[in-house]
Amino acid sequence: MIQPERGRPYFNPIVAGVILGVVVTVAFVAGHYFGASRVFTHIARFLRGEEWTGHWMNWEVVGLLLGGLVGSLLARRFGLGVARGKGVSSGLRIGMAILGGALVMLGSRFAAGCTSGLALSGGVRLSSGAFVFMGAMFGGGFLAAAFARRLWS
Repeated sequence: MIQPERGRPYFNPIVAGVILGVVVTVAFVAGHYFGASRVFTHIARFLRGEEWTGHWMNWEVVGLLLGGLVGSLLARRFGLGVARGKGVSSGLRIGMAILGGALVMLGSRFAAGCTSGLALSGGVRLSSGAFVFMGAMFGGGFLAAAFARRLWS
């Protein structure tokens, strides 16, 4: 397993996967589904002057942010900065992150849902579309990683 250059070792991905599976299954049994793209729609509506909605996914995203913060603090890996490779400027790295985020949000709006909503919530429902999507997502991720690795080095 790849380990960080500083701080404590990363959390075991197998344990994290099992915990995520349990959480998604409990949410499914409770009648909820996972996803985060809807929260950004709520924020956009709020910024246009509409009333803030108390949808449970808003709290899911707050929990994700707080969990990431607590995890990075406990592992002593919290820090401000731009992680980048030798051949990449900070500006290019930030620009590519913004472009990637915008493309993911655009795709999630076209698809009426995000990757976590389809992969996790669709997977727990044994949706064939979710498994086809996950295969395509991982295949696309491997292709994108090859491109990014060349930029990063």
